[in-house]
Amino acid sequence: MSDSREKLFLHWSNSIQKFDYYITGVIGASVIYLIKDHHSTRLGVNPSTIELGAIVALIVALFAGITRIERIVTILRVTHDLIPKEELLKKLRSRSPGEQILSETTLSPLTEEELASKGTQLSGVVQRAREGREAIRRASGIYYSVRNVALGVGLLLLLAAKVSEPYLAQ
Repeated sequence: MSDSREKLFLHWSNSIQKFDYYITGVIGASVIYLIKDHHSTRLGVNPSTIELGAIVALIVALFAGITRIERIVTILRVTHDLIPKEELLKKLRSRSPGEQILSETTLSPLTEEELASKGTQLSGVVQRAREGREAIRRASGIYYSVRNVALGVGLLLLLAAKVSEPYLAQ
């Protein structure tokens, strides 16, 4: 990846994370404010019950937002752990015949059998880590969608509660 593309990707990644933190923080503050000012009445078709539905939807959005942030952090950690393994695997696969690679523990040259075994083992580890990272990425996307839908539903219910107050108030 070129230096300018890498800088652009890092800027994009940081911006997305900050936006997620911001949206999740606003949702959390809204939930606290709504709970603090919520006046319960008997359940039924009334503004208080509609507002309660909005609070529940916003709590779901808050949970999904926090979980998404946690998933993104996990993806970054898995990727950080995966990079050196991918580089070592690439080095093992691209080494020229007779080139020696030192053991990480004993610092002695590895035999051809040890290199083949390490390559096979490392290939499996890298493949499982990539699959795990992809599963986490998909889950992160699902939590993103859940957060946005729940936020939209919560805002619509809150609006409905405020608009319906003169018509449904008892």
